[in-house]
Amino acid sequence: MKKKVIIRLQGGLGNQLHQYAYGLLLAKKINANLYFDKEFLTHHSKKLDITLRDLEIIKFKINARFYKSILSNQLLLSLLKRLKLNSIFNFFKMNIISNYTPLESLGNDSINFYYLDGIMGNIVDYQNDKAYLLENLKINDDYIPLKNLAKSNIKESESVAIHIRRTDYLKAGSIHHVLDMDYYKRAMDYIESKFKNPTYYVFSDDKQFVKENFSGSTIQILNDVDKDVAFFDFLAIKSCKHYIIANSTFSWWAAYLGNTAESTTIAPSVCLTSQELDLKITYPKNWIVF
Repeated sequence: MKKKVIIRLQGGLGNQLHQYAYGLLLAKKINANLYFDKEFLTHHSKKLDITLRDLEIIKFKINARFYKSILSNQLLLSLLKRLKLNSIFNFFKMNIISNYTPLESLGNDSINFYYLDGIMGNIVDYQNDKAYLLENLKINDDYIPLKNLAKSNIKESESVAIHIRRTDYLKAGSIHHVLDMDYYKRAMDYIESKFKNPTYYVFSDDKQFVKENFSGSTIQILNDVDKDVAFFDFLAIKSCKHYIIANSTFSWWAAYLGNTAESTTIAPSVCLTSQELDLKITYPKNWIVF
């Protein structure tokens, strides 16, 4: 029987990319078929008090099919994880992975069925397989015009993408740290100490914050689309030469996919409100952390 790796998709584009990358590399390692379980996105997330997300990963040419199993049921999955029925899981040669587990520790057993339930992904797992990831993360043909439009807007040779995420992070109970202007000012000062005449392209879900804090001839705000705005922003960020990212997997992936040998990427040292909540998503060694 062919082995299976099933990804329970959750979160926005950046999180879905982390899940896909992790599942893709695991499937490659153990020679398994890769599947997506989209039930949480399409049904269960609507019943929970969380930000609703769309099926964003299909904007890429994904190497996976959709799959629905008994584990798609939120209540059953929660019960199984709570009971920790390892002996039963082992009997059926299945493994439910909810917390980050290094890829190198998986696949050396008789497991035939991996169910990935969580925001997986770590640069340690990606660093030796970036070419493989890039090959499997090409833009879907339907979005090539949007990609070309985004790229055509980035005209300056020393283009710097600045990503600012605030709206959902400001909500009560959010686990995400809200970055202040000090981080962005220090990052911009660093860029200006290294490169002549940089142009900053600012992308944010908080237009008022941008209006109050960013102005001048070196600041560009792109407003060329009225649909697929978030994906347009993703593609435009990716098209820049340098990056000042937020504590967001959205800009993490835009910078990671767009990064070249000439790129400088600056990332925040504080991502969540508590270190105990650390999702273990780290940065490439050549990124600068402020």
